[in-house]
Amino acid sequence: MPRLTHRTGLVLVVLSAFGFAASPSLARLAYEGGSDPATAALFRFALGAAVLYPTYRLRRGRLVLSRRLALIGLGIGLVYAVESIAYLFAVRLIPVSITVLVFFTFPVLVALLVRLVDKVPVTPVKTVSLVAAFAGIALTTGAAPQALDPLGIGLALLAAAGTAVFIVLGGKLTREVGSIGFALIAFAVAAIVFGAWIIVAGALNLPETTLGWVGLVGGAASFVVSVLCFFTALKAVETVSATLVANLEPILAIAIAYLVLGEVLTVPQLIGGAIVIGAILLPSLAGRRPAG
Repeated sequence: MPRLTHRTGLVLVVLSAFGFAASPSLARLAYEGGSDPATAALFRFALGAAVLYPTYRLRRGRLVLSRRLALIGLGIGLVYAVESIAYLFAVRLIPVSITVLVFFTFPVLVALLVRLVDKVPVTPVKTVSLVAAFAGIALTTGAAPQALDPLGIGLALLAAAGTAVFIVLGGKLTREVGSIGFALIAFAVAAIVFGAWIIVAGALNLPETTLGWVGLVGGAASFVVSVLCFFTALKAVETVSATLVANLEPILAIAIAYLVLGEVLTVPQLIGGAIVIGAILLPSLAGRRPAG
């Protein structure tokens, strides 16, 4: 198998960002066709686990976990399930563009959580990034032409916080089983959670329209392909560079929401969104600046 080049790796990161960015708009299409967040989440994670399991077996063989790692994996998977359903419900309650911008505060929340868990100091740059991110959210959500559902905004923030916890606490498991193994465990646990949810509720809400099926299946497929593209790219692209390119996602998500759903942000919201995106990029850009 030919070695993956740096350029190809960057292309895979861009494809990953595009796939992740398309997922919320596709989820909205599924909802409009008669589906719901729990069904969308089940499709997403069941497909993800089904694809990642043979991928892991080919790369590393059997996945064997100690009791300690199994408990860690269970906890992380449950956090991921909560984060995902919060995000998918937020997409149902408020515009996709707003959901994405609020959700993408998670990089700055990671800095806060690392400070609490690992006692890593929050640098002045990260402090500015944190303040700017929430100022941007305040402007974006407060400048809506109509009142936004507070529950939707709260769920988007919960999803951001859940993602931060998922990233920080998942480091140990990733070191033990690799990034693909880590994703496989999280996906499998989340799929079981949502499968049980649907069995208990007695409602698997499949779409009633062709466009709804496109949203449901396309959203799940784009999510899984994005995960595979990102992890594959890490073979040729350093994590910092990959993360920097992946920050294209909120910009792409807003563009896709405009093209697919006709969502339009007001000028103040665009300014707030630009502040949020700038806050996300600031630590990475500052870290790449050559010493003078």
